[in-house]
Amino acid sequence: MVPSQNGNGHRSGKQARSKHSRPPVQSPGVHKLKSSLRQTRRLLTKDNLDANVRIETERRLKSLLADLAAAEKAKKEKSMASKYHKVKFFERQKVLRKISRTKRELESPDLPADQKKNMKSLLRSYRVQLNYILNYPKDQKYISLFPSKSSSSGEVVGTATEVRRAELLASIKKAMKRGEMDAEPETNYIVMEKERSDEEMPDADEGWSGSEPEQREQKLPNKVKNRPVEPRSPDQSSERLNDDFFEASSD
Repeated sequence: MVPSQNGNGHRSGKQARSKHSRPPVQSPGVHKLKSSLRQTRRLLTKDNLDANVRIETERRLKSLLADLAAAEKAKKEKSMASKYHKVKFFERQKVLRKISRTKRELESPDLPADQKKNMKSLLRSYRVQLNYILNYPKDQKYISLFPSKSSSSGEVVGTATEVRRAELLASIKKAMKRGEMDAEPETNYIVMEKERSDEEMPDADEGWSGSEPEQREQKLPNKVKNRPVEPRSPDQSSERLNDDFFEASSD
C-alpha cells in the first residue's frame, strides 16, 4: 500500500512522525518488581495452595528474580553513565585527536623509518586507550586514563587504582591481538556516531500538514484570518499598480 501524499509530494505530518512518536518498550521498574516478588512469596507461604498453582508461582518467582537483577544492573549502569559521562567524553575526544594527529603524521613521505616505527607504536597505544573508554564496564566506577596529579584519596588508593587501570589496559591489548576487540576503534566509532545522529534527526517532512498556502494560513492570527475582505474599486487597484511601478522605477 502506497502512503498518501499531499499535493507537493510530501508525506503528511502524522505519517512522517510515526516512526519517531512510538515510545520504547520499558521493562518494569525495581520497585514494581520488588512488590511483585513480595506478593509471589506471600502466595507461596500458603499451605493449601494447589499444586499446579504452586509450580506456576515458583516459575514466576524465578522469572521475577531474573528481571529484578537485570533492572538493578540497568539502574546502576544508568547511574554510572550519568556520573562519568563528562570525564569519558573529554578523554574520548582527547584520544581521538591524538589518533587523528598520529595518522596524519604517518602519511608524511618524509618521515624517517625509526620515527615511523615509534609513531605506529603510539597509534596502537592510543587505540588501546580508546577501546578502554568505549568498552569500560558500565556498572563499575570509571578509572580515568588521565587522572590529576593531586589526589585526596591517598597513596595506597592511588596505587591500587593505577594497578587496576594497567590490568584493564593489558587485557584490552590482548583482546585486540586476538581479534576479540576492534583494532581500529576510531573508524567504527565515527560511523556509529553518524548513524546515531541520523536516527535522531527528524524527517524533513516532520510536522508538515497540508500544502504551503494552508501552512501560511495556519500561522496567521485569528483576527487576521476572520477579517472580512473589503472590495476594491478599479481606481484603487490602478492607484496601487502605479505606486508599485514608481517604487520599482525609483529602485
